[in-house]
Amino acid sequence: MRSSVHERHETPHGRLHLSCVTAFGNECLAPAVPKFARRFPQLDVSIELGIGWSISLESVSMSPSG
Repeated sequence: MRSSVHERHETPHGRLHLSCVTAFGNECLAPAVPKFARRFPQLDVSIELGIGWSISLESVSMSPSG
């Protein structure tokens, strides 16, 4: 049985990669990402929007991928 983060008293860490359509990313994820990143600074969060674009909190930039 796996224990939850709260049960183990650990802070989430590692890489979280999300991929979604641009509209959802812009309207739902983008506003929430800064607060999420402050809450979980050990996570490397990246979001891939639509086709060929990605945002990385590590570099805090938007650039075409591929």
